Amino acid sequence: MNRVCTILEEAARELAARGIDQWPASVERGPVAEAIERGEVYLAVVNGQPAGTLRLQTADPTIWGDDSGDALYIHRLAIRPAYRGRGLGLALLRWAEPVALGRGKTYLRLDCMRENEGLRRYYLAAGFRERGTVAGPTWSARLFEKRLASA
Repeated sequence: MNRVCTILEEAARELAARGIDQWPASVERGPVAEAIERGEVYLAVVNGQPAGTLRLQTADPTIWGDDSGDALYIHRLAIRPAYRGRGLGLALLRWAEPVALGRGKTYLRLDCMRENEGLRRYYLAAGFRERGTVAGPTWSARLFEKRLASA
C-alpha cells in the first residue's frame, strides 16, 4: 500500500506544481487499502522497482452515473517521474484492454480534470474519445471512452 500511495503523492505534487489540481497532495490510506483489498489496484514494476499504478473499477456512479455494466473504469493512473517518457502509461492503458474484455466489458472509461489539457491530448492519442464533461460542487472533469477492439 505504501508504494501505491507514494506514487500517487508524487504525481499529485508534480501536477500541483504545474497548476493542475487533479488529486490531493496527501493520499488517504484507508480508501487505498480498501481498494487494494478488493483487488482494484495494480502496481507496475520495472526492474524490481515500483514504477506506476492504476485502479480498475466496475462502476463509477460519481463521475459517469448509472450505466449498463458494459465498461471498466480506469482511475488513478500514475507513473513515477523517473519512469515517465518510456511508454509505461500507454502500456498500462493497453494492458487494461484485455482485462476489460476478459470481464465481458465493451468499453474502457476514464476521466481527468477539465483544465488538464496535456492529459486530454494524451488520452485522445491513446485512442480514447472525449465524451463530454461532468461537474461537481468544486470540480469539473472531462470524460473519455474507448470501445474495445474485440467488443
